[in-house]
Amino acid sequence: MNRKHPSTISAEQSPAGKKRCAGWVGLGGKLAPCPELFVPHPIARRRRRFHSTACRVRTRRLQKRDFVLGDSYVEGRHTPNPDVSKKKSDAMKRAWADPEKAKRWIEAMTRAQTPDVRNRKSASMTKTLANPEVRQRYREAGKTAWQQDKGERRQQTRENAKRVFGNPEVEQRRRERFYDPSTTKKLSAGCKASWQRDNGERRQQTSERTRRFQAEQKRKLAEAWRPDDWEIKPLWWKVAGEYLLKHRDATNADLADYLHRMDIKRKDGLLWAAAMQKQSVMNDISDVRRWVRVAGRTRGRKPVNPTWH
Repeated sequence: MNRKHPSTISAEQSPAGKKRCAGWVGLGGKLAPCPELFVPHPIARRRRRFHSTACRVRTRRLQKRDFVLGDSYVEGRHTPNPDVSKKKSDAMKRAWADPEKAKRWIEAMTRAQTPDVRNRKSASMTKTLANPEVRQRYREAGKTAWQQDKGERRQQTRENAKRVFGNPEVEQRRRERFYDPSTTKKLSAGCKASWQRDNGERRQQTSERTRRFQAEQKRKLAEAWRPDDWEIKPLWWKVAGEYLLKHRDATNADLADYLHRMDIKRKDGLLWAAAMQKQSVMNDISDVRRWVRVAGRTRGRKPVNPTWH
């Protein structure tokens, strides 16, 4: 059903006898006017502004939390008021600082994390994100939230991570929990069960992803490699070496043409294109090729296998 948003519908275009809802809803990761139209009760004394009680409660709640139309919003994820966020954070810190409360919460969460509960949560999230529109809204909301804070939220997240992981006591507790035999046994059992459930598909995807990552890392390392004495070599050596590293199938004539276009001259003052017939020029190019480990070739032939590997 293709329906225009109420903000784009004029009073003349609205269906006869219907009113626009004054509520707010989250659309595309942002707060927008509610798209619902409703028919007011003909004999009601009190003027009705919302199409439903749920819409009215939601709108009042958002207004009390200092939201405005156009704010980035995903239900249950965002609190725009920094004071409210700080109060909630301080309250949680005080609660977790109490050993008895922390122990009770951890035990409750451990009891709740049964395989049945985890499977239901996973199935619910998978079903929710299976909708392309929902996935797109989550992505847009996340991008908008990171862009609106002008780096403050990102910096605060980094500082919080450094403060938590930089605390020796926290790091020690984390290590003790991780290396606990019962923890490692649960992790091992979970990994084995996960590998057995996917019928080889997940293993194949992981293997392909690992191969792509290793190939990409190898390519980046090869591109970033430079000889140890790179900084002390003459300028034309660096220019020629950079060209050969980027164009490994280039011939000597291609290299000379490139140096000629870069207006780089030899010690005798001649340009490279004019001096290509001299044997000394070919010797210099061979030295550069050995220096950057790029084999030479002639036109129409494959590169010669280098002897320095």
